[in-house]
Amino acid sequence: MNTKELEGYMVYAAKVLFVTLLLLVLLAIAALEATKKPPEEIARMVEAAKLSRQNVSNLPRPWPPEMNSGYPDFDLIDQEGTKFSLSALKGRVVLVEYVDMASPISQAAAGAKEKGVFGAENQSFDPYILTPEVFVPKLTDGKVTLPTAKFLIVSILIKNAAGMPATQEDAKNWAAHFGLTKDAFHIVAVPEKDMRGKGTDGLLTGFQLVDKNFLLRVDSAGPMPKHNLDLTLVPMIPKLM
Repeated sequence: MNTKELEGYMVYAAKVLFVTLLLLVLLAIAALEATKKPPEEIARMVEAAKLSRQNVSNLPRPWPPEMNSGYPDFDLIDQEGTKFSLSALKGRVVLVEYVDMASPISQAAAGAKEKGVFGAENQSFDPYILTPEVFVPKLTDGKVTLPTAKFLIVSILIKNAAGMPATQEDAKNWAAHFGLTKDAFHIVAVPEKDMRGKGTDGLLTGFQLVDKNFLLRVDSAGPMPKHNLDLTLVPMIPKLM
Protein backbone atom coordinates (compact mmCIF):
# COMPACT_ATOMS: atom_id res chain seq x y z
CA MET A 1 0.00 0.00 0.00
CA ASN A 2 1.48 3.31 -1.06
CA THR A 3 1.44 6.53 0.93
CA LYS A 4 -1.45 8.02 -1.00
CA GLU A 5 -3.69 4.99 -0.38
CA LEU A 6 -2.75 4.99 3.30
CA GLU A 7 -3.69 8.64 3.60
CA GLY A 8 -7.02 7.86 1.91
CA TYR A 9 -7.80 5.11 4.42
CA MET A 10 -6.89 7.38 7.34
CA VAL A 11 -9.14 10.15 6.07
CA TYR A 12 -11.98 7.64 5.60
CA ALA A 13 -11.46 6.21 9.12
CA ALA A 14 -11.44 9.72 10.58
CA LYS A 15 -14.73 10.51 8.85
CA VAL A 16 -16.33 7.29 10.13
CA LEU A 17 -15.13 8.02 13.67
CA PHE A 18 -16.44 11.59 13.48
CA VAL A 19 -19.86 10.45 12.27
CA THR A 20 -20.02 7.76 14.98
CA LEU A 21 -19.15 10.25 17.72
CA LEU A 22 -21.70 12.71 16.35
CA LEU A 23 -24.40 10.02 16.41
CA LEU A 24 -23.50 9.11 19.99
CA VAL A 25 -23.75 12.76 21.06
CA LEU A 26 -27.12 13.12 19.35
CA LEU A 27 -28.40 9.94 21.00
CA ALA A 28 -27.22 11.16 24.39
CA ILE A 29 -28.99 14.49 23.89
CA ALA A 30 -32.17 12.71 22.78
CA ALA A 31 -32.05 10.46 25.86
CA LEU A 32 -31.66 13.48 28.16
CA GLU A 33 -34.55 15.25 26.48
CA ALA A 34 -36.74 12.15 26.76
CA THR A 35 -36.16 11.88 30.52
CA LYS A 36 -36.25 15.61 31.24
CA LYS A 37 -39.28 16.67 33.23
CA PRO A 38 -41.46 19.47 31.82
CA PRO A 39 -41.02 22.91 33.44
CA GLU A 40 -44.45 22.69 35.09
CA GLU A 41 -43.57 19.42 36.84
CA ILE A 42 -40.19 20.75 37.95
CA ALA A 43 -41.92 23.83 39.36
CA ARG A 44 -44.38 21.61 41.27
CA MET A 45 -41.52 19.52 42.68
CA VAL A 46 -39.65 22.64 43.82
CA GLU A 47 -42.81 24.06 45.36
CA ALA A 48 -43.53 20.77 47.16
CA ALA A 49 -40.00 20.72 48.59
CA LYS A 50 -40.35 24.31 49.80
CA LEU A 51 -43.73 23.50 51.30
CA SER A 52 -42.39 20.50 53.20
CA ARG A 53 -39.63 22.61 54.75
CA GLN A 54 -41.95 25.52 55.44
CA ASN A 55 -44.60 23.47 57.28
CA VAL A 56 -42.28 21.27 59.35
CA SER A 57 -42.97 23.33 62.46
CA ASN A 58 -46.73 22.95 61.89
CA LEU A 59 -46.67 19.17 62.04
CA PRO A 60 -47.24 17.15 65.22
CA ARG A 61 -44.81 14.48 66.37
CA PRO A 62 -44.47 11.79 65.20
CA TRP A 63 -45.52 12.54 61.65
CA PRO A 64 -46.84 10.71 59.76
CA PRO A 65 -48.53 8.66 62.50
CA GLU A 66 -46.70 5.48 63.50
CA MET A 67 -48.28 2.06 63.87
CA ASN A 68 -49.26 0.92 67.39
CA SER A 69 -48.04 4.22 68.82
CA GLY A 70 -49.84 7.14 70.37
CA TYR A 71 -51.63 9.05 67.63
CA PRO A 72 -50.15 12.54 67.13
CA ASP A 73 -52.31 15.29 68.57
CA PHE A 74 -53.13 18.56 66.79
CA ASP A 75 -55.81 21.23 66.80
CA LEU A 76 -58.75 21.18 64.39
CA ILE A 77 -61.76 23.34 63.57
CA ASP A 78 -64.93 21.44 62.69
CA GLN A 79 -67.82 22.12 60.30
CA GLU A 80 -69.61 24.17 62.96
CA GLY A 81 -66.60 26.35 63.69
CA THR A 82 -65.72 24.63 66.98
CA LYS A 83 -62.02 24.27 67.79
CA PHE A 84 -60.92 21.00 69.40
CA SER A 85 -57.88 18.79 69.87
CA LEU A 86 -57.87 15.41 68.19
CA SER A 87 -56.86 13.83 71.50
CA ALA A 88 -60.18 15.01 73.00
CA LEU A 89 -61.75 12.03 71.17
CA LYS A 90 -59.74 9.54 73.22
CA GLY A 91 -62.00 6.89 74.73
CA ARG A 92 -63.82 6.28 71.46
CA VAL A 93 -62.79 4.38 68.35
CA VAL A 94 -62.05 6.84 65.55
CA LEU A 95 -61.87 6.32 61.80
CA VAL A 96 -59.61 9.12 60.57
CA GLU A 97 -59.75 10.17 56.94
CA TYR A 98 -57.38 12.68 55.31
CA VAL A 99 -59.11 14.48 52.45
CA ASP A 100 -57.95 16.15 49.26
CA MET A 101 -61.10 17.88 48.05
CA ALA A 102 -60.00 17.60 44.41
CA SER A 103 -59.43 13.85 44.64
CA PRO A 104 -62.00 11.58 42.96
CA ILE A 105 -61.39 9.11 45.80
CA SER A 106 -62.13 11.67 48.52
CA GLN A 107 -65.22 12.81 46.62
CA ALA A 108 -66.50 9.24 46.39
CA ALA A 109 -65.70 8.39 50.02
CA ALA A 110 -67.73 11.42 51.09
CA GLY A 111 -70.77 10.30 49.09
CA ALA A 112 -70.49 11.80 45.58
CA LYS A 113 -72.22 8.77 44.06
CA GLU A 114 -75.38 9.57 46.01
CA LYS A 115 -75.07 13.35 46.50
CA GLY A 116 -73.16 14.40 43.39
CA VAL A 117 -69.67 15.84 43.30
CA PHE A 118 -68.71 18.88 45.32
CA GLY A 119 -67.22 21.83 43.46
CA ALA A 120 -66.60 22.54 39.79
CA GLU A 121 -68.41 20.77 36.96
CA ASN A 122 -65.20 19.06 35.82
CA GLN A 123 -64.77 17.46 39.25
CA SER A 124 -65.16 13.67 39.17
CA PHE A 125 -65.50 10.78 41.59
CA ASP A 126 -64.31 7.18 41.64
CA PRO A 127 -67.42 5.01 41.12
CA TYR A 128 -65.76 2.01 42.81
CA ILE A 129 -65.17 3.78 46.13
CA LEU A 130 -67.90 3.55 48.78
CA THR A 131 -68.48 5.66 51.88
CA PRO A 132 -67.53 4.06 55.22
CA GLU A 133 -71.20 4.24 56.18
CA VAL A 134 -71.82 1.86 53.27
CA PHE A 135 -68.73 -0.36 53.01
CA VAL A 136 -68.48 -1.24 56.71
CA PRO A 137 -72.00 -2.73 57.01
CA LYS A 138 -71.56 -4.37 53.60
CA LEU A 139 -68.29 -6.09 54.55
CA THR A 140 -69.55 -7.17 57.99
CA ASP A 141 -72.87 -8.55 56.68
CA GLY A 142 -74.73 -5.80 58.51
CA LYS A 143 -73.27 -6.71 61.91
CA VAL A 144 -71.49 -3.37 62.26
CA THR A 145 -72.88 0.04 61.36
CA LEU A 146 -71.17 3.35 61.89
CA PRO A 147 -70.67 6.03 62.93
CA THR A 148 -72.04 5.85 66.47
CA ALA A 149 -71.48 7.68 69.74
CA LYS A 150 -68.67 5.21 70.48
CA PHE A 151 -67.26 5.09 66.95
CA LEU A 152 -66.65 8.41 65.25
CA ILE A 153 -65.62 9.25 61.70
CA VAL A 154 -63.35 12.28 61.45
CA SER A 155 -62.73 13.60 57.94
CA ILE A 156 -59.78 16.02 57.99
CA LEU A 157 -59.65 18.30 54.96
CA ILE A 158 -56.03 19.02 54.06
CA LYS A 159 -56.34 20.57 50.57
CA ASN A 160 -59.15 22.40 48.84
CA ALA A 161 -59.90 22.07 45.11
CA ALA A 162 -57.08 24.50 44.27
CA GLY A 163 -54.52 22.61 46.34
CA MET A 164 -54.47 25.32 49.00
CA PRO A 165 -55.05 24.69 52.73
CA ALA A 166 -58.70 23.85 53.32
CA THR A 167 -60.55 26.38 55.47
CA GLN A 168 -63.35 26.13 58.01
CA GLU A 169 -65.70 27.40 55.31
CA ASP A 170 -64.59 24.48 53.13
CA ALA A 171 -65.36 22.08 55.99
CA LYS A 172 -68.78 23.66 56.47
CA ASN A 173 -69.65 23.45 52.77
CA TRP A 174 -68.24 19.93 52.30
CA ALA A 175 -70.23 18.67 55.27
CA ALA A 176 -73.41 20.40 54.11
CA HIS A 177 -73.13 19.08 50.56
CA PHE A 178 -72.68 15.47 51.65
CA GLY A 179 -74.98 15.64 54.66
CA LEU A 180 -72.24 14.88 57.21
CA THR A 181 -73.19 16.10 60.69
CA LYS A 182 -71.76 15.97 64.18
CA ASP A 183 -75.16 14.81 65.45
CA ALA A 184 -74.66 11.72 63.28
CA PHE A 185 -71.12 11.35 64.68
CA HIS A 186 -69.31 12.33 61.48
CA ILE A 187 -66.96 15.24 62.13
CA VAL A 188 -65.59 17.23 59.18
CA ALA A 189 -62.67 19.43 60.19
CA VAL A 190 -59.61 21.31 59.01
CA PRO A 191 -56.25 21.60 60.79
CA GLU A 192 -55.69 24.92 62.52
CA LYS A 193 -52.27 25.06 60.83
CA ASP A 194 -51.24 24.26 57.27
CA MET A 195 -50.20 20.60 57.26
CA ARG A 196 -49.58 20.17 53.54
CA GLY A 197 -46.31 18.58 52.50
CA LYS A 198 -44.59 15.33 51.63
CA GLY A 199 -45.43 13.56 54.89
CA THR A 200 -49.10 14.47 54.69
CA ASP A 201 -49.36 13.66 50.99
CA GLY A 202 -48.57 10.08 51.97
CA LEU A 203 -51.86 10.01 53.90
CA LEU A 204 -54.06 11.25 51.05
CA THR A 205 -56.45 9.53 50.61
CA GLY A 206 -57.82 6.70 52.74
CA PHE A 207 -58.47 5.77 56.37
CA GLN A 208 -56.63 5.12 59.60
CA LEU A 209 -58.18 3.29 62.53
CA VAL A 210 -57.44 4.63 66.02
CA ASP A 211 -58.48 2.68 69.12
CA LYS A 212 -59.94 3.92 72.42
CA ASN A 213 -56.47 4.36 73.87
CA PHE A 214 -55.57 6.69 71.00
CA LEU A 215 -53.22 4.20 69.35
CA LEU A 216 -53.00 3.75 65.58
CA ARG A 217 -54.07 0.16 64.93
CA VAL A 218 -54.66 0.00 61.15
CA ASP A 219 -53.25 2.21 58.40
CA SER A 220 -55.11 2.03 55.08
CA ALA A 221 -54.32 5.62 54.06
CA GLY A 222 -52.34 7.00 51.16
CA PRO A 223 -51.27 5.74 47.73
CA MET A 224 -49.27 2.90 49.31
CA PRO A 225 -51.27 1.80 52.37
CA LYS A 226 -49.73 -0.54 54.93
CA HIS A 227 -52.97 -2.49 55.33
CA ASN A 228 -55.80 -3.58 53.09
CA LEU A 229 -59.07 -1.81 53.82
CA ASP A 230 -61.33 -4.82 53.23
CA LEU A 231 -59.12 -7.53 54.72
CA THR A 232 -57.57 -5.72 57.69
CA LEU A 233 -59.27 -2.46 58.63
CA VAL A 234 -62.92 -3.52 58.53
CA PRO A 235 -62.38 -6.86 60.36
CA MET A 236 -60.57 -4.95 63.12
CA ILE A 237 -63.54 -2.66 63.81
CA PRO A 238 -65.73 -5.13 65.75
CA LYS A 239 -62.67 -6.22 67.76
CA LEU A 240 -62.01 -2.65 68.88
CA MET A 241 -65.67 -1.94 69.57
